[in-house]
Amino acid sequence: MQNQEKTRFERRNRRKNLFKFENEKSTGYLENRHLLRKAVKHTPWLISASAAWLALFPCGLAFAADPNPPLTDTNTKYDIKGETAGATIRGGRLSISSVDTTTVWYVIANWAAAGSAVDGQTTLPDGAIIGQSSTDHVWYAVGSYAPNGLANLSSVSATNATVYGDIIGGDGAGGALDNTVTATGTTITRYVYGGRCDDNQTDNDSASGNQVILLNSSVGRAVAGGFTNYGNVQSNTVTLTGSTVTDYEGVYGGHTLRGNATSNVVEVLSGSTVQGYWPVAGGYAAYGTANSNTVTISGNSSVAPTVYGGYASADASSNTVILSGSSAAISLYGGYAYQGTANSNSVTGTDSTVGWDVYGGYGTTGASSNTVDLSNVQVAGSVGGGDTTSGEASNNKVSLSNGTTFTGNLYAGYTEDGNATDNEVSLSDVTAPQYVYASYTTEGQAGGTVTLSNSSVTNNVYGGFTHDGVADGSKVTGTNSKVGGSVYGGQGTTGASSNTVDLDNVQVTGSVSGGYTDSGDASDNAVTLSNGTTFTGDLYAGYTENGNATGNALTLSGITAPGSVRAGYTLSGNASGTVTISDSTITDDVYGGYTESGTANNSSVTIIDSTISDSTVNEYSIGSSVYAGYTRSGESSYNQVTVSGSNTYIQGRVYGGYGSLDTSYNTVVLSEGAYVGDDVVGAHSAGDSATSQNVLYNEVTVSSGSRVEGGLYGGVITEGLGTVQYNTVNLNNASVGYDVVGGGVLLDAPTGNVENNAVNISAGTVEGSVYGGAFEYSLAIDPGNSDIRNNTVSLSEDTVVSGSVFGGYDSGIGDVTGNSASVSGSSVDGDVYGGLLDAQTGSVEDNHVDISAGTVGGSVYGGAFQYSSGTDSGTSDSLNNTVSLSEGTVVSGSVFGGYDSGIGDVTGNSVSVSGSSRVDGDVYGGMVKGNDDSNPGSASQNKVRIESGSTVGGSVYGGWNSNGETTGNFIYVNGTVSGGVTAGYTLSGNAAGNEVLVEGGTVLDHLYGGYTALGSATGNVITVKGGTVNAEMVGGYDDGTATNNTVTLYDSARFTGSDIYGGRSGGSSSDVFTGNTFNVYGQIDAASLQNFQNLNFYDVAEDKASVDLSRSAVIGDGKGSMTNVFIGNLRNQEGDIAEEYVLIHTPTASSSYTGTNLYVNGDTVVTIGPDGSYVPYSGIVANDGTMDNATGSTGMTKSQTLTKGFLTFEVDYFIKNGQDLIARWKKDAPVEANSETEEFTASRQASAALMDEGADFVAGEGIDRALQASQCLPGEPCGAKAFVAVNGGYSTYKAGTTFDMSYGNMLAGIARQCKIGPVGYLAGVFFETGLSRFHSEYEPDDSRSIDSEGHDYYYGAGALAKVFLNRDLLKGLYAEGSIRYGLMMGDWQSHDIQSDGQTADWDGRAPYLTAHGGLGYMWDVTDNVTADVYAKYFWGHLWGDDGTICGQQFEFDDIYSSRVRTGARLNFKKDETFSWYLGGAWEHQFDAKSTGSIYGYDVPSTDLRGDTAIAEAGVFFKPAADSDFSFILGTTGYFGEKREGVTGHLQVRYDF
Repeated sequence: MQNQEKTRFERRNRRKNLFKFENEKSTGYLENRHLLRKAVKHTPWLISASAAWLALFPCGLAFAADPNPPLTDTNTKYDIKGETAGATIRGGRLSISSVDTTTVWYVIANWAAAGSAVDGQTTLPDGAIIGQSSTDHVWYAVGSYAPNGLANLSSVSATNATVYGDIIGGDGAGGALDNTVTATGTTITRYVYGGRCDDNQTDNDSASGNQVILLNSSVGRAVAGGFTNYGNVQSNTVTLTGSTVTDYEGVYGGHTLRGNATSNVVEVLSGSTVQGYWPVAGGYAAYGTANSNTVTISGNSSVAPTVYGGYASADASSNTVILSGSSAAISLYGGYAYQGTANSNSVTGTDSTVGWDVYGGYGTTGASSNTVDLSNVQVAGSVGGGDTTSGEASNNKVSLSNGTTFTGNLYAGYTEDGNATDNEVSLSDVTAPQYVYASYTTEGQAGGTVTLSNSSVTNNVYGGFTHDGVADGSKVTGTNSKVGGSVYGGQGTTGASSNTVDLDNVQVTGSVSGGYTDSGDASDNAVTLSNGTTFTGDLYAGYTENGNATGNALTLSGITAPGSVRAGYTLSGNASGTVTISDSTITDDVYGGYTESGTANNSSVTIIDSTISDSTVNEYSIGSSVYAGYTRSGESSYNQVTVSGSNTYIQGRVYGGYGSLDTSYNTVVLSEGAYVGDDVVGAHSAGDSATSQNVLYNEVTVSSGSRVEGGLYGGVITEGLGTVQYNTVNLNNASVGYDVVGGGVLLDAPTGNVENNAVNISAGTVEGSVYGGAFEYSLAIDPGNSDIRNNTVSLSEDTVVSGSVFGGYDSGIGDVTGNSASVSGSSVDGDVYGGLLDAQTGSVEDNHVDISAGTVGGSVYGGAFQYSSGTDSGTSDSLNNTVSLSEGTVVSGSVFGGYDSGIGDVTGNSVSVSGSSRVDGDVYGGMVKGNDDSNPGSASQNKVRIESGSTVGGSVYGGWNSNGETTGNFIYVNGTVSGGVTAGYTLSGNAAGNEVLVEGGTVLDHLYGGYTALGSATGNVITVKGGTVNAEMVGGYDDGTATNNTVTLYDSARFTGSDIYGGRSGGSSSDVFTGNTFNVYGQIDAASLQNFQNLNFYDVAEDKASVDLSRSAVIGDGKGSMTNVFIGNLRNQEGDIAEEYVLIHTPTASSSYTGTNLYVNGDTVVTIGPDGSYVPYSGIVANDGTMDNATGSTGMTKSQTLTKGFLTFEVDYFIKNGQDLIARWKKDAPVEANSETEEFTASRQASAALMDEGADFVAGEGIDRALQASQCLPGEPCGAKAFVAVNGGYSTYKAGTTFDMSYGNMLAGIARQCKIGPVGYLAGVFFETGLSRFHSEYEPDDSRSIDSEGHDYYYGAGALAKVFLNRDLLKGLYAEGSIRYGLMMGDWQSHDIQSDGQTADWDGRAPYLTAHGGLGYMWDVTDNVTADVYAKYFWGHLWGDDGTICGQQFEFDDIYSSRVRTGARLNFKKDETFSWYLGGAWEHQFDAKSTGSIYGYDVPSTDLRGDTAIAEAGVFFKPAADSDFSFILGTTGYFGEKREGVTGHLQVRYDF
């Protein structure tokens, strides 16, 4: 056998390790930290023995020197020996119990001296003893031995034997494969090899598949399943069961010096013991790799030396150490590579002890994917998953549980120069005495996972830690544990992102951070603390001093945070994060994202039933606050704060976004009874004055019983300049202790626009004021500049506001435009403004206030300019602002559509008060107070509406001006006004073109169209259509002139006690009369009437005065100008013309004064005394005379034509008895009927036309059909025969009016023909009926056309006769005649004719009588042609009728018709079956005039006098000569100046 020697490398390696350890003592800070770790880790070894330390990294086995001589036949006991070169020997079997110890040292079954040996079996039977105790010799028991070849499939088995030396299953220089050593109860004093290849020449030589199985045996030095110097060892196994290895050279599944060790196994089982200090290794490769090897120690076994799953100089991977219920005196390494990587190794321990360290993998260039899993294992040293000097230390796992103990720091992955990522530490019921690192690197990336459960860590816990690099992707999870230091998900120097900390009921002595780095990004980190977890200091999900901290998350539940809480924190960079806090207490501020310089976007904070409060707060601080996004220099947008729960208490403020640049799209939501002790701000921007900022689309919502002690702000700028737009505050069933601002530029921001912001409050309480949009600059020396546009406030559902409400507010120079305030079912203790400008100049336009079912303790302004400087009134226009009050709203103060306290115009503003609302003060459509002589303005086109049921306790003004014009203002009243109504009011200037319309309600005190204290009041209008006016009514009130004003009153209103003036002066007016007009509709009562140049009366009644005055009236101006009187119409259009109409009635003069109470005030001004009489009196008075201007100085107006129904007549105006102004019928003037009434007689003409058409039908078709029916053949008796005739037609008649008539006639009767000598005759009687429908069209003038339509029908009886001669010269001569009598009935109507509200129609009846006579002559022109010439006269009488049309008595006169017709006819007969005729005639109407009268006054007549040409044609035919059926068809046409049309008839006859 070859002697074993210790290699130079082993000695060199030991020196190297000693040198390295000593060198670390003098290294810098980073090395010192590693030195500490190493020193703590190795301290137990130093205490044990310095020799053990030298053996920590063995490189090869150091066997004792072999004293034996080489093998000879003499010293060797064998079964088979082969000496042929290259040959293989097989099947040697050797069983031996003892040897001659003086001569035999080798026991071998197969001995192949020059070739290979296979299947050699050496058996040491029970009690066998090989050798003896000696220091001179060593004995060997070998299955097969091949010094120049292979030794395979061989074995040694020993039972209760003793071998003083070695046992080798197979020993071959070329390889040892699948050999086995089995020993039971056996003692081996030196080594045991399953297979050994001891050749120093060939690297490929290997020892594979060999086994050593020891049961209750002992080995003196070492055990190796497979052993080789230069080759590989693989799949070798050592199993120790109840056995002992007592010396110092180790136990190896596979051992090689210069090859690889793979898949080798060592099992130390059932109380086995391995002593010494050389290792126990599954695979050992001094200069190669050791992979997939395994060591298992179990069953109360004990191992004194270090244990390696795999030991190698290069790579040691996928090796395993299993320790169960046993003890290891030194260290456990899953894989150990002193010059390579140690990857994918594992150590598993259960209920065991380890004297020194435990490492899953230990390498120098990498240690990854290693695993340590210890349960109830007491480790005297350190524990590490993967440990390497350089390279990767990743994906390592350490799991410690069930009271496992260890010393020093705990590393799942450790490297001094490389990345340490995805490492894991899991502690359950474990105490860690120092630091815990899932991943640690001195230089590189670090990331890992730490899981704590019912455990304790004395110092810090790191998911990932790096001294120089990024710490990303780490996680620390803890449950029911304690940490004596701080907890870091990941700590780096150039970045710490995507780290997680999740602690549940964990007590942390230090701080907690998800990701912590000096520079670089700290993003996407998450910290979750719950269930009583404690810590100290500030809490960070992501922390960096120079980099981005974005996407971080904090979740706190049931904990107390002693410091600030920040999801993302950076001093320079972007910050964002998410904070969720429930059932917790925070003693400092809360930040979703915090940065000193950078953007703070996309953060959120959610707080549920938690307290944010600092007990150390004082009067100089606001207390603990909440910020979703915070930056001192940058943008803060898209952040969100959600606060809920009745147990939530926030001591300070809440900000959605806080920044210095754009701060937009932030949201704050408070609900479910949450409480905030200070302000709540959706977005806050505070930048320098040179930076433009946008604060847009931020929103604050507070609901469900929540309370905010401070103010609510949707979005604000407090420093700098910029735009605040589209911000919203919603308050629903919640309360606020201060102001509410939708959007504002406040405090130290000199410039900014505030637009489209909104405040919506429902069932809320506000203890301050409410602003939709506001600009408030705090520096008094500079008013600032801002426009406030389109901001809104909406209050509803019993909202209460203690202060005032502003749709828009501006304290700077600018425009306040389009803002609005809406109050529904709510109350405001202060004022309500649609828009307010409180600055030196600007405009206030299109602002609106809408209040329904609300209460306002102050005043209401649609738009207001209120500059409060005191030395400068300011300049501003207030235009097109509105106020609407409805549904019972109550305003304690006054109401202003537009208000201007400075210089400017107030135009186009409006106020509407409706729905039984009440205003206790005054109502102004527009008011301007600051105008003066040098700066006049106007109050124009303003409107006020006081609708039905509403009341105003004060006065109502359409427009009010301190100096300047007040024009075009309008007031509508349908409610109650106690303090008077003035459409246009000015202290100095003209009041012109203003209007008041009263349609209901009550007006007290006064009613002025226009009022001026210094100026003219012209063109103003008062119209009263309903309600009660118990007030002085003045069209224009002035101190200059009051002219061209109009007062119009309807009797649907009440005016008792009212004095009525066209113009009135409060001073020395030059003219209060000219052009003033009084219109009255119907009959009214009033007190007095004066100063009207024009008096117009409408709906004048016959039985009551149009104006009945309780005091007096003045007609004329006292300066020579008289009053014009005009009657527009009479009220009662029915009945005959009255003798007179009373227009003005005054009472008998007071006993205190002489004269009368109706004065024609011509040359001297008459004034009214206190009782209504006039004093002094002088001038021209006509107590009972005409007032016709044409007659002289006493006249007022010319005679006037009036219309009563369809009649027109003239009146003159008189003063009667000194009391009454009357209109008297001028009987000597003609009375004429309206031209429209011609349509009445024309419609009557249609009845007469139908009557004449019936006469024509009898004289033509009637006689012809009677003749035909009554014919009898010679020899036949001539009896009475029945006959029938029917015809129909359409004609147009022109009788002054034009009417079209379609009609039909029918008669039925009996007739008889007889011949008496040369004379023949026809006689017959008949019944007749007919009907028509007509449409009439009449154009009384070029401006319009009148249409009417109607029906006529008649029925009656008559007789007809015809006599003709048949002989001599008179043959062919005939005479005829007829007579008819009946009743004509008709109706018509015209929607174009109306009177007194009625449509003209008629329904009447009258008898008629007609007769005709004629002569004719007939002769035969040929055998088949006869000629007939004739002359006829027609007479008709339609009796008259009477009745009412539109309530007026109308009488139609009789109509007479007188016509002459001459004509001829040719009759053509073909045979007995067919004949036909043609004819023509001329007719002249002499009369047919339709006349009538209204109350005896003739109406226009119509007639049908004139000529008409007539043409006729007809045929007769039978189907056959003997047929009983015959058919007659004929038509007649009319052509003339009075009639155009056609008739036709068809007869079907059957002869029985």
